[in-house]
Amino acid sequence: MTRYTPLWEQAGSYAASQDRMLLRAIFAGNTASNAGDYINGMRVSVASGMTVNVAPGTAVVHVVSPVGSIVCVSDAVEQVTLAPAPPSGQSRWDGIIAQARGNDFDGGSNNDFVMTVVQGTPAASNPAFPAVPSQAALLAWVNVPGGAASLVAANITEARVSRLSGLWEPPLAAADPFTSFTDPWGETWIAKGGVLNGTWKRARDVLSCYIYRSAAWSTPSAADIQVPFDSVLTGMDPFGMAASLNTNTARIIAPIAGNYLLTTSAGTGSGTMQLIRAWKNGVAGVSQSGQYMIGQPSGVTSTTVYAGSWIVKLAAGDDVSLWVRTSAAVALTVNSQITFLTATYLGTS
Repeated sequence: MTRYTPLWEQAGSYAASQDRMLLRAIFAGNTASNAGDYINGMRVSVASGMTVNVAPGTAVVHVVSPVGSIVCVSDAVEQVTLAPAPPSGQSRWDGIIAQARGNDFDGGSNNDFVMTVVQGTPAASNPAFPAVPSQAALLAWVNVPGGAASLVAANITEARVSRLSGLWEPPLAAADPFTSFTDPWGETWIAKGGVLNGTWKRARDVLSCYIYRSAAWSTPSAADIQVPFDSVLTGMDPFGMAASLNTNTARIIAPIAGNYLLTTSAGTGSGTMQLIRAWKNGVAGVSQSGQYMIGQPSGVTSTTVYAGSWIVKLAAGDDVSLWVRTSAAVALTVNSQITFLTATYLGTS
C-alpha cells in the first residue's frame, strides 16, 4: 500500500503525478482508457491536400492510474498531415489525437503534448479503426479514400465525445449542421451554422418552436384531421424544428432527446369544436401511446376553442402534430393566438 503525501501541505514534497490525480478526481473520467477524456475546442477540419487543421482548445487526458489526468491547452490552430491515400479500391481510417507525453508514464524524453495521427490499415472493405493510445484524446476520425489527392469535409467524423462546456467551444462555421453534446454535468448544448453566429447555447435556453395557421382553412365534418400549419412565429424556430409546413403532415420535430412542453390551441367562430389531439409520431385513428387529447367536458357537445398543454418525453427525431375534430365542416379561426402548436425543450430530468 502507498500512502501519498497530502497535496499542498506545508513543506510537503510530491511528484507532479499527484497533482494530476487531483485533476482526474475533479473530472471523474474513465482512468483506464481515453473513453473519459474531456475536450473543449480542438475541432478538426480540412486544411488542404492531406492536411487537417486542429482548432485551439483544451483536452483533459485521463492516463492509466496512478498518473492521473493531464491538461493539454493549445491557443492556435495546428496542422496534422496524414500519410498518402491507399491505392484505388481501398480506404483507411486514421485518428487525429492530442497525445500527452511524459517520462513518468511513457519512459520518453518529452514532457509535453502533440497533435498527431494514428494511422489505420487500408482494406478493400470495412477497414479497421486504429487503436488510440491510452495517453491520448481522440479528436476525429478521418476516412481516407483510395487514390484521393485531398480530403473533403465529409471525410471527417466528429469524435470529441465528452466536452466540458459550450461556453468555451468555438462557434460553428456557417454551413455546419445542427450539432449537440451533453457536458459532464448533464447540460445539453446545441449549435447550428448560421444560427446565433454559430455559438453554443444551452438547449433549454433556446430550443423552441411555434407554428400556427395563417391562411383560411376548413375542417371536414365529424372527422379527425391534421392541421396544416403554414407559418412560424417570427424568431420562434431558430433551429429549424418545423417541418412540412402548409401540408397535411405539418409538424414539429425534436432534434434532441428530452422533455418538451407542448402547448396548443384550435378554435372556430361557430362553437363546433369537439376535440383537439396532439400526436407523437401519430396517425389519427390509430391506437397507440403518445396521443394527448383534450375533448369536450361531460354533457357538452361542442365549444368554440380548445387549448391544452402537456410535458412529454421525446426521442431525437420524434415529431408532434395537431389534429382536430369539429361537429360540422367549418372554417378554422386562423391566427397565431388561436390555432397554434408549440414545443419547448425543458431538459432531461
